[in-house]
Amino acid sequence: MAYNFLQLTERARLGLVQYQARIPNTSRRMAGAWSNPIRQDTWTFDFCGFEGMWCRVRTKADWSAPFRRPPGAWHLYAPGVQYLERLDRPELQHEDMWFHFTVERRNPFFREGLFAALADPEDLIAPRVRYLYGLQQRGEPAGALVAHGLFVSILGEIAAAASRGGDGSYKRPWSIRS
Repeated sequence: MAYNFLQLTERARLGLVQYQARIPNTSRRMAGAWSNPIRQDTWTFDFCGFEGMWCRVRTKADWSAPFRRPPGAWHLYAPGVQYLERLDRPELQHEDMWFHFTVERRNPFFREGLFAALADPEDLIAPRVRYLYGLQQRGEPAGALVAHGLFVSILGEIAAAASRGGDGSYKRPWSIRS
């Protein structure tokens, strides 16, 4: 990719980080049912750490066929991309994590309508997102700088994974690895 990644880091801003351990039993009532369409106005990077999640994505006019989302999978959704989730085994969900971010101006990598699936078999990203959440919750004076560094490192992992092969689809996800 012929662009300066450092320019991206100056234009990217971390938004809300969500982390929840010990998911309440309320989601168990939804077992087997599709969620309502989910659509965000910002970029969303979302984690699945358990067996039993299915997804559908609408990037243009049509919805994808349902596909299994394996444990350790991250999904990257551009602003406006709609998706549905179905939990067949919600009792296996022990944590929930995602974060939002923005990228100012058009960027060759983070482009309109992008959906990408990423595999993280070494679990390199989840600890960083848990840490990001803690930093946001504590609100320490230097926490914003640490959070930005972690956030940029995650963007770098996404870009590196995209350059290693795969097409970012659920069938051929980008792979995050050390």
